[in-house]
Amino acid sequence: IAGGSNVPDIKEFFWKWLRRHWPHAETNLSRPCYNLLCPREEPMRDIGIFGYSVPEETVTDQYGVRKTLSAVGTEAKGAGPRLMARPRAAAPVPVAEEAEARAAPAPTNAVQPAIRKEFADTALWVPDIEVRPDGTAELSFKMPENLTTWKARLWCMGHGTRVAEVTLELLTRKNLMVRLITPRFLVERDHATISAIVHNYLEGDKEVRVTLDVQGEALKLAGSNERRVRVPAGGQARLEWQAIAVAEGQATLTVKALTDEESDALQRQLPITVHGILKTEAWSGAIEPNGRAASTAFSVPAERRPELSRLELRWSPSIAAALVDALPYLLDYPYGCTEQTLNRFLPAVIVQKALIEMGIDLEAVR
Repeated sequence: IAGGSNVPDIKEFFWKWLRRHWPHAETNLSRPCYNLLCPREEPMRDIGIFGYSVPEETVTDQYGVRKTLSAVGTEAKGAGPRLMARPRAAAPVPVAEEAEARAAPAPTNAVQPAIRKEFADTALWVPDIEVRPDGTAELSFKMPENLTTWKARLWCMGHGTRVAEVTLELLTRKNLMVRLITPRFLVERDHATISAIVHNYLEGDKEVRVTLDVQGEALKLAGSNERRVRVPAGGQARLEWQAIAVAEGQATLTVKALTDEESDALQRQLPITVHGILKTEAWSGAIEPNGRAASTAFSVPAERRPELSRLELRWSPSIAAALVDALPYLLDYPYGCTEQTLNRFLPAVIVQKALIEMGIDLEAVR
């Protein structure tokens, strides 16, 4: 269950009070009473560590303020003592080292599971359902292969203001489950840790053989892809693999947890992006009136992509013509915040002013 619903109760729309009335009255007697003191005069204070109270008791002082006195004499303003339990740290999942995992014997006659591939956040959405005369309806659909708790909400409207709402939870699970923990994506040359967590809800301890298969050339595993571990009943175990992203593409990861009684497997895609960016570099030069050539030196990256590399050469008889060639890029810039809009508008105005001062016909340039 991820988060809660933002849909209000349908019954409240029809049956709850729509207009609220909050009576409020004030009188000249509704004022706090406290000691009258002269400027900078120290008031009389309580004697003792705990004053006129006992440890962890809420009292009202001479100013009408409720306070909580603790065993060390500190005061906390508020309506009363607020007891908060110290947050308990989540129990860490035990990690089965490769040496220990391999020491466990492999299960014999392992059950081959169906590989779970279809995962979704919403299992079903039906805008309207025809009910039978007795007020019942029946739906048949295929659940996604997520092993989780689903929340189902149903709303029903009848004649007049007859409404109803039902909320229930559905659980999809297996007695032996495996979870795959991966990053959302990787970049070329990344070194990542891929984990699998095996949950054993069977009645007895199980020797589990866990395998991680990688399809594609974009991701490579360091070491063996198989682990063996003993998972106690009602317990869980975590196994890890080291992986290296060697190329751009998409890796298909398939993890299996095999036992002689029940098994589980799932498959997921892991995208791997290129180690680099689209980069544009510009150089400029000038040829003197009496000159015949000019040169510019630049370096070409050795790991570039030839199919995406391009060298574009432009020349113009004057700077004004070069400015005109740059205007379409500024006008077609795809972002439109205030700063970027101004950065497009102001250069265009400056170029127009420069062309007018140079006596160049704008229509001829267009």
